[in-house]
Amino acid sequence: MKIKKLALVAAGVAFAFGTTVQAQSWGLWEADRSWVGFGDGESTDWYSLWDDGVGTFDTADLGSFQMGANYQLWNWDIKTWGANAAGAALHVTIYEQGNRPAEPVFEEWWQTNDEVIAGDDRVWRGYVDGGTQGGDAFQVNILDGLDVGNYSIEVYARAWGTDPDDVWDSNAGNNFVGTFEVVPEPGTMGLLVLGLLGVAGLRRRIKCR
Repeated sequence: MKIKKLALVAAGVAFAFGTTVQAQSWGLWEADRSWVGFGDGESTDWYSLWDDGVGTFDTADLGSFQMGANYQLWNWDIKTWGANAAGAALHVTIYEQGNRPAEPVFEEWWQTNDEVIAGDDRVWRGYVDGGTQGGDAFQVNILDGLDVGNYSIEVYARAWGTDPDDVWDSNAGNNFVGTFEVVPEPGTMGLLVLGLLGVAGLRRRIKCR
């Protein structure tokens, strides 16, 4: 499969002002560039961030989950070309749907251990079984601490190296945003229904008097 790669115009191209554009020594793949994987411990749902265009994660509905359940963002990868790439990171933030903070705080998970695909093409991965950050396995329960409601999960990726220092995978600064819902646990819902029935019964008794 032919890999399309991002690159600037080759060195030696001059503009009217006499400046020269230098070819960058590394960059991000264009097709099959970046992915995130979510799972409950039994299966993994894969979404592309960028795959020759905006991928499947942006605007995706990840589903509905019971409050207190376990649904982990436990895989991500980003692919680079060129020998001077040195690492990559995934940035993640979660907030109530329709209520994005003016300055959202993103958690960063980085990886500096690469896997060679071929030549100077490499993939940088964070994943539970082997992908580490400072010795800790990468795994994030996106439901942790969330109350019942609708949420957005916003992500972008960044890679770094030499010439240039940083390259961003951020959908032209718009980032990639998926959504999901947290619903009550069955026991909580049952108690809520019983409570409502009790209130309705009390009202009927008062009315009969």
